[in-house]
Amino acid sequence: IINLDTADDPRIAPYRAVRDRDLIRADRFIVEGAIALERLLTASRFPVESLLLAENRVDALGPILAHVPPDTPIYVTPQSIMDGVTGFPIHRGILALARRKPAQTPDQLLASLPAGPLTLLVLIGLSNHDNVGGCFRNAAALGAHAVLLDETSCDPLYRKAIRVSSGAALSLPFAHTGSGAETIAHRLMWLRAQEMVLVELAVAHFQHVGIVPVAGAGEFFVSGLREPDLGEAVPGVANI
Repeated sequence: IINLDTADDPRIAPYRAVRDRDLIRADRFIVEGAIALERLLTASRFPVESLLLAENRVDALGPILAHVPPDTPIYVTPQSIMDGVTGFPIHRGILALARRKPAQTPDQLLASLPAGPLTLLVLIGLSNHDNVGGCFRNAAALGAHAVLLDETSCDPLYRKAIRVSSGAALSLPFAHTGSGAETIAHRLMWLRAQEMVLVELAVAHFQHVGIVPVAGAGEFFVSGLREPDLGEAVPGVANI
């Protein structure tokens, strides 16, 4: 643990006025809050580089901090200095800086999944970080194995998406690919080869992108999941 008494310390420069788009260029991202921090340290594939904590949060975080690698610095500072560093109030008093890993292609992601029945979530056009985070949280709770996102969906490793996902975005594998229609069309060919049954959740303003015959299961209408989020209860689920 390294105690700091100034916001100008160069060791915490990556936390200064944190903006997700700047961190992306540096292959980094920020994790906020105790739940997401615990997931980062215990169930994530992403290396943690440092922690920045408000001094009044350290004692309560003892069990979580026990999982911090020995060579990872834990910077501790008064809450007022922490807020000055980030440029806005960090009410939870808990931040961590983690390093991105090379992005997987959808084919690499799918090839890495275990044999047997799989549950995949495909997100199309979700530009709201709260919705993406909520979808990851729900997908993890329902036992999904991975998430595929089209190029118009936002980054699951944005700070807000991670927080809303309760850290699920750190542990649930995901990959981005192409436009919505291209994503689905490509994946449908792969899923058909795997003899997977396709079902849908269609929400308002859904886009019809294909019908896939599955041996012994009839034909299932497949559409892109669009905003609002996965929890939207509206008519539209259809078995054709």
